[in-house]
Amino acid sequence: MQALYRHRVDESVDEKQEIRGRRGNKGAVLRIQLLGRVEISVAGAPLPSLRGKSGLWLLGVLTLHANKSLERDWLAGILWPESSPEQGRANLRRTLTDLRHALGPAAERLTTPTPQTITLQLSPDDADVLAFQAGALERYGGELLPGCPLEWVETERRVLAESFLAQGEARAAQLPPSQALELLERLRATDPLRESLLRLQLTTLTQQGNRAEAQQLYHRFRRLLLESRLGEPSPQTQAHWQALQSATPAPTATAAESLPQIPTPLTALRGRERERETLTKLLQAHRLVTVTGLGGIGKTRLALEVARAHSSARFLELAEWQELTRLPETLEGLLPHSPEDTLLVLDNCEQLVGAEATRILRTELEQRPHVRCLVTSRRALGLTGEVLFPLEPLELPQHRGSPERLSEFASVQLFVERASALRPRFALTEENAEVVVALCQQAEGLPLALELLAAHLRSLTPEALLAQVQRTRLPLLARRTEGETPRHQSLTRIVESSLGLLSDQHRTGFRRLGVFRGGWSLEAAQAVCGLPDPLATLTLLETLEDSSLIRSHDGRYSQLETLRELALTSLSEQEHADALRAHAQFFVELATQHTNTTTGLTTLDTEQANLRVALETLLALGDTAGALRWARALRLYWYHRTGGRPLLEGILSHLTATAERAELQENVGVLCAMSADYETAQSYFREALTYFREADDILTQARILSNQAGMALERGELVAARQGLEEALALWRALNQPRGIGVTLNNLSIITMQQGELEEAERLIDEALALRQALGDSAGIATVLINRGSLEQRRRDLPRAEAAYQEALQHFTALGDRRGEAAALVGLTEILLDQGQPAQAQRLFQELVWLRQEYQLTINSLHADLQERIQRSQEALSH
Repeated sequence: MQALYRHRVDESVDEKQEIRGRRGNKGAVLRIQLLGRVEISVAGAPLPSLRGKSGLWLLGVLTLHANKSLERDWLAGILWPESSPEQGRANLRRTLTDLRHALGPAAERLTTPTPQTITLQLSPDDADVLAFQAGALERYGGELLPGCPLEWVETERRVLAESFLAQGEARAAQLPPSQALELLERLRATDPLRESLLRLQLTTLTQQGNRAEAQQLYHRFRRLLLESRLGEPSPQTQAHWQALQSATPAPTATAAESLPQIPTPLTALRGRERERETLTKLLQAHRLVTVTGLGGIGKTRLALEVARAHSSARFLELAEWQELTRLPETLEGLLPHSPEDTLLVLDNCEQLVGAEATRILRTELEQRPHVRCLVTSRRALGLTGEVLFPLEPLELPQHRGSPERLSEFASVQLFVERASALRPRFALTEENAEVVVALCQQAEGLPLALELLAAHLRSLTPEALLAQVQRTRLPLLARRTEGETPRHQSLTRIVESSLGLLSDQHRTGFRRLGVFRGGWSLEAAQAVCGLPDPLATLTLLETLEDSSLIRSHDGRYSQLETLRELALTSLSEQEHADALRAHAQFFVELATQHTNTTTGLTTLDTEQANLRVALETLLALGDTAGALRWARALRLYWYHRTGGRPLLEGILSHLTATAERAELQENVGVLCAMSADYETAQSYFREALTYFREADDILTQARILSNQAGMALERGELVAARQGLEEALALWRALNQPRGIGVTLNNLSIITMQQGELEEAERLIDEALALRQALGDSAGIATVLINRGSLEQRRRDLPRAEAAYQEALQHFTALGDRRGEAAALVGLTEILLDQGQPAQAQRLFQELVWLRQEYQLTINSLHADLQERIQRSQEALSH
């Protein structure tokens, strides 16, 4: 094998040994203050210094979402938004290890419900932000996580501040005047421009008879607005002040004008709390906000909820309108004539997008400065000053959990609510939880899709419905109960109506994009759609995104699986075949370009689903030459990733030529050996070696002999392994192949270490490292450093051993090599044990277990007995 990771070969390894859970003290007192200032204490003592601020930010987000299972990928994305997903996950692992170390006995509050999730167990008494969220208004001490520059914090700050102001204002209105004034001063210190607070404070002072103080307050507020270039107080505040001065009630709107004129839905809105908060904030700062998204995603429902909270709101349904020429006269009768701030909701505007429509709407808004407009549309209006708010599907559970845990997800809430409305005895239970989660995932969090699927539970059991939707999804999303508006009776009809607004070229482009899996790049789209240049491709993708038919993030595009399936079903047989050929050709070329690059692993990871589709296409077309080219390009990639063996064996089953089969048999043999299937590997190696000896191919013979010797080494057959490696080394030296020489020297050093020849092992390691460094081979350097660390451990030079493992870990992390990372972590865990630090070793070991589980690694040198050694060390220290 080209890379063998071996550390401690003097101890037995049982890969199947069960890893027992950690022990610890869950009662350690943890106090967290995040509002106004950051202070953390454990058992009464300040939290030890962390390696960087990221540890505090991680603790902050875990605290804010305490007792919830948070996805590691999500945490990495919000904490390191500029990093690649791979680097973000690596940063998270290091930061989490550092945080666990600093928390000491309180680290037991950090749990991993699944390998992909993290939970921090806290009560409201443990953290000021939790106490505040539970209703303790006095615990709000100011800005969340002062000094944290991350975007997610800014959003949370706004939400918490708005909650503090809203709750505080409601409480102040119920308090005696003296207590109310004290609270109002604190509230206005948080938002001095909030006029509703000013009006309440003016009223309270007037009720106390402090008219002079009220007058000073009002004039100070006017000066503040003028100095801030914000003009005069709003008409509502001016009228309120005039009413207080004349000791008469503030003027109120007429009965007709005070009615919200907002439709009241028959069902409650599920989820969308953050969206409501953010949308409300946007409307406070901007006069035109457009909620965009696919039909059935819940745009109208969200807009209605936001509008209902507005003191003066009007609603206009435009789904059946074909032009906006009637808008001026309609608004004249709809909007109040008072200068009161008014929210106008224009619903379903996608068919009205165009120059004339935007001109009319712009004119109306310019003539009505007191009106703010909230628009829902599948497409952006394209109006200057328009702020877009793309609406995403409801959050989905990624893993099975208890019914209580799953009921926290809005997608599950909505599905269960609609199912129980049609089948009153239906409820979420331990027995059906897994099926319900799968159904919600099939609906992709789209509210309309959730309701359409739930409707089928009148005649199907959840299990039968899931089986049906996994076979064919689209027909189940194509109809709904009678009585709904036509646009809400079918998800497929909604998509078709969106496509009807596009040009023929853009509809064709949308259909061809359906062949992608897991997203695509601009270059890939150009190749598959057959467009002449990147600009034409960008125009297509922007048009589709503006129509809510695809999504983009950091230069990469994707679409919901439902839309992808719909796109494919609308392709003709010839169009489908042409698109798949272009897709396969592009990704084989991509694999060839990135096979030996530093960033290749990350790029190929991103495109792995597309690479699999490309291979399926090549085999279906009988293009074995293309499939073999695919295998050659990805040979090294599958050495670093799981899942390659069945794909290569699938290619083998299509090959008949002896030379091609032998080439691929060698590659498959390596993958079998890396997964400890030595018997199958030896079978592949023997057959391939027979061919290459007959063909007098010395290079490939040397490679296979090295791999066979590596297997003997893994099985502890040291004599056979050394003999095979020395034979292979002679061939490599005869061929003057520095890479092969370096691999073989490194593997020989493992045997000589095991046989007690430490000086010889050092000589071999030095030569191997020099060769790898000359080649600039980062992976090879890291592999040799693993053995350097093992050698220094045997010599009991723990600082040098730790330095070697740390340097190896840095190389492997940068490469995205998960097996290598695990190997380095094993060595570092052993160092901690050798240094008598079992608690720190346990925390590092948990990261190692997570890494192994998440990436399904099978590594003989992982040392399943590490947990047992850690436990023994902890017990020894306790006596």
